[in-house]
Amino acid sequence: MQAYLNSLQTLQARFEQVSPNGTMNVGTLWMQRPGHLRLQYAPPSPLTLIAANGTVLLYDASTEATTTVPLSRSPLGILLSDQVTLSGPVTVTGVRRLPGQLQVSIVRTADPSQGSLTLLFTEPVLSLRALRIVDAHGQSTDFRLLQLHPGVNIDPSIFHL
Repeated sequence: MQAYLNSLQTLQARFEQVSPNGTMNVGTLWMQRPGHLRLQYAPPSPLTLIAANGTVLLYDASTEATTTVPLSRSPLGILLSDQVTLSGPVTVTGVRRLPGQLQVSIVRTADPSQGSLTLLFTEPVLSLRALRIVDAHGQSTDFRLLQLHPGVNIDPSIFHL
């Protein structure tokens, strides 16, 4: 898993997101490691989430409100790090095997209260298919990844609002 995650330098995918309140949104995800992610939500959602320059920024176009969190305090920071490691600064809190799937839950070793990240892979050929992010308040957001395109060229300007 660690080798697979480290091989994912860039990724583009469609996503389906289920928020803590049960709301479902769809959109496009772009990831470029280290440290860059963009979730562009499809209308009617007014949201855009960007991780860049050590910050996670959530922008709501309907209110023009911006919320920021240091990437180092978000479980996303584990996935977006330069080198993903599943030991040392990261602790694996659970591994679950299902037919054709492998699920791994991880937290930051130094501060597990920041939240957790659960990654769901298909097997036997590993492919990341879903994420669950649990924030510091225990709120869970699920992402299902569709139409994955690893290794794509990504215009760096998309990581700017």
